[in-house]
Amino acid sequence: MIHTLVEMDISKVRKAIRQLRRETKNYYSLTGYIIYCVARAVEQNKHIHACRNRKTGNISASRSVSTTT
Repeated sequence: MIHTLVEMDISKVRKAIRQLRRETKNYYSLTGYIIYCVARAVEQNKHIHACRNRKTGNISASRSVSTTT
């Protein structure tokens, strides 16, 4: 398993989510949005997120994105 830290400017996203919450009265998750964006980037760049099995040499098609708080 490989871990990474990511730093990004989320000020515009936070503002947009606040506005959307005010307009719709629904809850929107900033963390959920960030995971969604990272997962889309991983899906579009599968070769970067590939994991090779040391025993068989096969590249895994399985990809996961998760977070901890």
